[in-house]
Formats: sequence, structure tokens, C-alpha cells
Amino acid sequence: MEMKQTVLLAATLCAVATLEACGGGASYLTTNPLTVTVSPATATVQTGAMQQFTATVANGSQPTITWLVNGIVGGNSTVGTITATGLYTAPDMVPNPAVVTVTATLRPYANSSGDALVTITSGDD
Repeated sequence: MEMKQTVLLAATLCAVATLEACGGGASYLTTNPLTVTVSPATATVQTGAMQQFTATVANGSQPTITWLVNGIVGGNSTVGTITATGLYTAPDMVPNPAVVTVTATLRPYANSSGDALVTITSGDD
């Protein structure tokens, strides 16, 4: 019985040490949160035209970004589409409302994201 307790204690200490080592990353992110900035922060784009967006990540390196338009990954034909590299294409018709949100979300940290507001205008404006 004493041998089992010793092995259990050793395994527990090993697990705690491993969790402490992993926790260093979590505490680093708490004191140095990853922040995402989208540029440009605002844009006016005519229907069918394109706008390039870029995402800059502070406190991180080589980010993997997911681009969304109005919360839709990659967008759609109503609000416009965006490529994996941040190239936004406005829809063929002005949506209602005419302002959409382009979001860059840092994977796997979904709570780290940045936004840009895009006003869609028709070619007649």
C-alpha cells in the first residue's frame, strides 16, 4: 500500500509540474494579451469593388487569421466576401444596413479579434 501511495504522489507531482509549465503560456497571455488590429479601420467600397485589409497581431507571431464579414466566415453574396488573405469584395447590391463589419479573428484564440467598418455605396452615389 505504501508503494502505491508513493507512486501516486510521484505521478501527482509530475502532473502538477507539467500543468505549471503549460500554465506559463496562459499566464503570459493574461498579462500580455494578443491584440488584433485591422487596417484600414474604416473603408468605403463601391458595389462589386475590392478593398485589401491587413491584420496586425501584437504579442504574437506568425498568426493564423480567420476573416469574417458580419460574423460569417468568408462572408457571402449579401454582405460581401473576403479571402483568407483579407481581400474584401463588396456585394453587387448595397446591403441594408449599408455598413458591414470585417473581422480578423486569431486562431485558435477566438476571443482575440479586430474589426473594420465598411460602408458599401453604389456606383451612382
